[in-house]
Formats: sequence, structure tokens, C-alpha cells
Amino acid sequence: MTGWIVLGVILLLLAAIALLKVGVWLEYSAEGFVLKAKVGPFAIRILPRPPKKEGKQKPPERKKPPKPPTPAKEPEAPKPKRGGLPTLALRLIPILSEAAGRFRRKLVIERLWLSFTAGGSADPAAAAILYGRISAAMGTLAPLLENSFQLKDRRFHSGADFTAERAALYLHAVLTIRVGQIIALAFRCGWKCLRVYLAWRKEYPKPKPPKSKPPNPEPVKPVSQGTER
Repeated sequence: MTGWIVLGVILLLLAAIALLKVGVWLEYSAEGFVLKAKVGPFAIRILPRPPKKEGKQKPPERKKPPKPPTPAKEPEAPKPKRGGLPTLALRLIPILSEAAGRFRRKLVIERLWLSFTAGGSADPAAAAILYGRISAAMGTLAPLLENSFQLKDRRFHSGADFTAERAALYLHAVLTIRVGQIIALAFRCGWKCLRVYLAWRKEYPKPKPPKSKPPNPEPVKPVSQGTER
């Protein structure tokens, strides 16, 4: 009975991990660029890095007299490696492109907010032209994203501020995918790549290194014996 309970708990944990969402959270504003890694409901900031905690200050170390500089040797340029046959790469391209398409369809854009404001205090006419171009570009980009990805929350905004000196851009996006989907894609793509590689290896086996012939032994000269008198 205990074994069934343990098995059920393991299956529940595996199902929870497979349904877990992972992804990225990014934002660009006047304060800078912020990038976070999402694991379920938690977010870990990657950029900018959090400031390090200041520990106890160590007493200043005595500086040793500098040693005379030694002439640095110029590093040798690495020798270019010989390229392999392109047949394997050509066979893997369709599989990788299929995997990229499947990944694109599984990827979910939970949130995509984009706002652009053209500044026109210096040249209002140029700001108005830029505003029109950005609005047209957003109108073209929106249906492309909706047809290519699972886009849930999309907010595009463009405008012009004739009192601002510079243009302003704001971007906020959240992209997620489930762990189970990543594992399924990796297993499917990896299995196909392995089959292609094994078939390619049969057609193009590795060349065997040439066998080194043993050196020919030198003939032993007979030792001439002197005649006794």
C-alpha cells in the first residue's frame, strides 16, 4: 500500500512540474532595462543585478612594491580547424525548423505593452511624420504577432508630445511556456536528430587512421672469426 502512495505522490509531482510555467519578464522604460526569469509565480531578477550586501570592512592591506613589468609574449593565433561535411547540417535543418515552428506555436505572450511618444518641441512637423510612421508600423505588427503566437494581452499606443524634446519608448512583455511542452519538444526533436545522425554515420563512416608499418630490422652482419695458428 505504501508503494502505491509513493508512486502516486511521484506522479503528482511530475505532473505539477510538467504544468509549471517558465519564461521571461522584461521591461524597458526611462529607468532602464529590467529582465527577470519566471518560474511559476516567482520571478528572479537577472538584469540589472541586485547590489551586493556590504560586509565588514577589512583593514587596508599594505601594498607591495610593484615588480618590474615583464615583456608580454604575443599569443599565437589559433590554427583554423578543418571543416566537416555539410551533409549532416543540411539534413538537420528541416528538423530544427520544424522544432522552431512548434516552439513558436507553444510559446505564449502573456503580456505585450508597447508605447511610443514622439517628441516635437524642436521640429513639430518631423514629430508628426514620425508618429504616423510608428502608428502604421504598429498596425502592421499587431496582426503578424497575433497570427504567429498565442497573444493574450496586447496594448499598443503611439502619440506625439510637442512639448517634449525627445521621443519616449516603453516596452513590457511576459513570455511563458510549460516545462512539459519543452520536454516533449526536446524529446521529439532529439529523437529525430539522433536517427538522422546514425543514418548519416553509416553513409559517411569515420576514416580509419593509417596503420604505421614497423621499421624493417637491419640485417645482422656475421662476425668473422680469426683462424688460430
